[in-house]
Amino acid sequence: MTITKFEIGTNPYIGAYLVATENFVLAPPIIKPTSVVKIKDTLKVDVITISVSGSALLGVFVVANSNGILVPDIITDEELEKLKSLVDVNIGVIRTKYNSLGNLIVANDRGAITTPLFDKDILKIIEDTLNVEVSSRKVVASDLLGTISVATNKGALVHPLATENDIQFMSKILKVPVMVGTVNLGSPYISVGLVANTKGALVGSLTTGPEIVRISQALELV
Repeated sequence: MTITKFEIGTNPYIGAYLVATENFVLAPPIIKPTSVVKIKDTLKVDVITISVSGSALLGVFVVANSNGILVPDIITDEELEKLKSLVDVNIGVIRTKYNSLGNLIVANDRGAITTPLFDKDILKIIEDTLNVEVSSRKVVASDLLGTISVATNKGALVHPLATENDIQFMSKILKVPVMVGTVNLGSPYISVGLVANTKGALVGSLTTGPEIVRISQALELV
């Protein structure tokens, strides 16, 4: 299992651009071939290049697990058709003004936690698309569940100010151990500097040695 320091161009905020599952990684068309190779070597999955409304910020807009992909309704018809042609999983289109889905939902193959801003109809789409139990709650008094945490099927890392109640709740829904930590030289916005599955992890280039050790422990990449 590998942990690799990574950048998109010279940008260490890699999680804004990439979405990882056990079976594939979604990446924007701007990704360089050398970066594709590094992603494949580290996470041991195929890389699928798409955009959402012409944006490269897939990590902001998209949520995925092995069962499905959630996209906001700003995705164009052409982009949606391309995505459907490239992956054989459920695809759910979420119609909401809160279209930064990747910032508002954390998920693995066992559960998902969303912002309380979503109504019951949206929660049902999330549940049906990802095929997991879905629960809504703020963590660290934040709606940005997908920004302040990353979860795989082995473990999760969350904002360092998460309370014991936060940690217990996340562990119950995601069905994995949860630890607190940081990325990119002390940033609490975990997903912006960490892209991972059970086979490996990409970390932002500013991530320190002690942070990498913590990530390795939290996600059981040892």
